[in-house]
Amino acid sequence: MPTFDPESVGAVFDHTAHAVPLIRPLLPLYRDLLGGEAVGGGFNEWGGHLAVHIRFPGGSCLELLEPIRSDSESVGNFLARSPRGGLHHLTFKVQDLAVAIDRVRQLGLEPFGTRLDDENWKETYLHPRHTSGVLIQLAQAGPGIPPPFQRTIEEILDESEARRAAGQ
Repeated sequence: MPTFDPESVGAVFDHTAHAVPLIRPLLPLYRDLLGGEAVGGGFNEWGGHLAVHIRFPGGSCLELLEPIRSDSESVGNFLARSPRGGLHHLTFKVQDLAVAIDRVRQLGLEPFGTRLDDENWKETYLHPRHTSGVLIQLAQAGPGIPPPFQRTIEEILDESEARRAAGQ
């Protein structure tokens, strides 16, 4: 298999995503003990989940994912297999997703879950069976993505809880 040169697509590691049944119980660990700050994210309506980005001293980032409805394909299916949660994916941002997809195909891999319809967020995935067990997301993000929170994390988690209770 040819080697993949991340420089050829401008790939930069962005974050690790951790899927969990509920984010609120993890705040004492990630925020209070480990010094992270909930800085942004939001509700992903098509995926059916809430994403909360936690930035740590030094600049590293963790994305916590929580389903907001019972038919959440992105997180719900994962939690059906791993009810306690766990590593969901690694995200690498690229300058041009079309170039990255071409390069991935040159390596003999077929990306899946490709979404190119949103100018501010384009993404594709490499399946864990081709990456030694980890889902890899390649994303082209517009400015300000993920958006900063305009409300407190507690208010956002309250809304997530209300959405789940309402079955949205």
